[in-house]
Amino acid sequence: MLKNIHPLANWYTPEIKARNERIKKRPTALTITDLHKTFEHKGKKINVLNSIDFTAYKREFVCVVGPSGCGKSTLARLIAGLETHEVGAIHIDDELVDGPGPDRGMVFQSYSLFPWMTVKQNGNLSKFAGMMDKRN
Repeated sequence: MLKNIHPLANWYTPEIKARNERIKKRPTALTITDLHKTFEHKGKKINVLNSIDFTAYKREFVCVVGPSGCGKSTLARLIAGLETHEVGAIHIDDELVDGPGPDRGMVFQSYSLFPWMTVKQNGNLSKFAGMMDKRN
């Protein structure tokens, strides 16, 4: 008689376990510690992210998956430094993320180019903005 075994029941092989242990010996690329994010809607605070702890190591490939509205984009915006959080910390290469920086980028879900500019002009806009920051 065949047992009803989940198809992924035996996926964590000794080889995969050994590979994961080697990855954890690498320097960290991203560390998220006790991250909390709330939004206010109609006078009520809504917890969007609650006590998130996460570590990604150099050369590790990571995907964040979940249903619509679960906080994936909010987490990405926090990592990019485009949003603020109430509690916790985000570090990239052991440096605290406290705002946007030239060391990271984000592809937005909605249209975010200036339609009157060419692709090259849109791409060079960040260089121009950087020069403006240095003048002030």
